[in-house]
Amino acid sequence: MTEETRDRLPLTGWDLLIIGVLIVVTVLLAGGLLPDDAHTGPAIVPILGLQSAIMVGAVWAVAIWWRGASWASLGLRPTTLRWCVRAALIALLTVPAVSLINLGVNALMHETFSNPQVEFVAGVGTDWMGRLGMIAVGGIVVPVVEEITFRGLLYGWLRDRIGLVAGIIVSALIFASIHAIPPLIPALALQGAVLAIVYQRSGSLWPPIVLHAVFNSIMMFGLFAAMDSGAIPSTAFIHP
Repeated sequence: MTEETRDRLPLTGWDLLIIGVLIVVTVLLAGGLLPDDAHTGPAIVPILGLQSAIMVGAVWAVAIWWRGASWASLGLRPTTLRWCVRAALIALLTVPAVSLINLGVNALMHETFSNPQVEFVAGVGTDWMGRLGMIAVGGIVVPVVEEITFRGLLYGWLRDRIGLVAGIIVSALIFASIHAIPPLIPALALQGAVLAIVYQRSGSLWPPIVLHAVFNSIMMFGLFAAMDSGAIPSTAFIHP
């Protein structure tokens, strides 16, 4: 991606902080209105939808409405079918890589790690409508929103100010840390770096969105298959 093919984001560090605070505060407020068992049943899907709406709403309010950035400057530019196919193939390669890292971290801990993301996705149970809803939200909506937020906004802003390599590393570490699950940080950081590189190379957010969507969907289908076979869901399954 060259200077001619992208716009510098007209945001300050304070703007990013405001967006982050808006997301955290509104997500916490929304969570406080939910019943205690909402995260273990059918309500999981609308919860994910609500969180995604809050994230993209905060980005729109500060970056688009207040600062005058465009969706194109956040990476939502046309791409090619070839790049989308490449992204899908890269997702197939990152699934075993991320799973191995996750299993390696679990082995180093010398104890079984209970992955809350697995428990969250598995909360829809065996209901096919719930599973389809989870795949639609977790496999489509969440990737679009997270790529706009973490690659289009965060990585794009960092790249303009600290450089390409540092921007990839720092944005990947923030992406991993924001999930607040320490054992998953190495795997999530790898995935964040791959997504940022694909965005940088393609010049558009659509290829990393495809990569993210394919990755999440594979993980969820694998988790549901493990559940149906009676197996205990593995910590290899993550949902970034």
